[in-house]
Amino acid sequence: MGENGENGYFQKALAAFTHDVASGGAIRHLTDLGYTAREIKERLAFPAPYERVRETMREHLLDQKVLLEEEPGCGKEREQAEYVLEHDQYGRTSFRKVIRPDRTVRSTGSPGDVRAAGSVGTAGDARAAGRAGVAGTVHWEESCFDGGGAEEFAAFLKERCGENGQENAYVSCDFGLWCYRDPEDFEKMLDLLEERQRGYILGVFWVRKRVYHRLDGRMQKIVARLYGEDVYHGNCYFLKTAEKIRF
Repeated sequence: MGENGENGYFQKALAAFTHDVASGGAIRHLTDLGYTAREIKERLAFPAPYERVRETMREHLLDQKVLLEEEPGCGKEREQAEYVLEHDQYGRTSFRKVIRPDRTVRSTGSPGDVRAAGSVGTAGDARAAGRAGVAGTVHWEESCFDGGGAEEFAAFLKERCGENGQENAYVSCDFGLWCYRDPEDFEKMLDLLEERQRGYILGVFWVRKRVYHRLDGRMQKIVARLYGEDVYHGNCYFLKTAEKIRF
């Protein structure tokens, strides 16, 4: 790496380190409390650009597995990186990028591993028998939802999330692709949502790729609303029962 490349790497690492010290912890905490990126920006004691806020917010959601970049149940793990400040024997400062291991518990056949791997541990998980493989790989039982409109779909999501646990339920999200592919149509979709729902979508789904979001209470409401208006379709994933359901 040349001098310019090394200097650019150092400056990028320094900026990331400074931002994390000043605002990173606050952004992660407010994200956990359910604030949108815009709301977080307004509440920071140390000002940060909106783009930096949503980058930190997105990385935190990925670290917490609220957001996945790979399809649930595929067995792939995300590398988690951080910059470490170091000083050499001459007192020179540098940053080193360190990859943190994913500490997700994988299935070993015991009941305590059910949540992590979508495996079998209790009688209630019988439908998953033989479909959850090693290293978190799930062999899906696929079907389609055809049970009605928004209210019926919302009730279906609530029932499935209650059975599996929200930490084991995800929905595919193409919002990041949609906003680039058809901005006008994307804006029409956003107009169907409440203000805070709209703010959340804009703050999280800005990378041009498909991702998968945990079906927490907020995402259940967003998906049910859009499904009811017949403007959004995708897949739901329920890890404990090994179900992949198109809607």
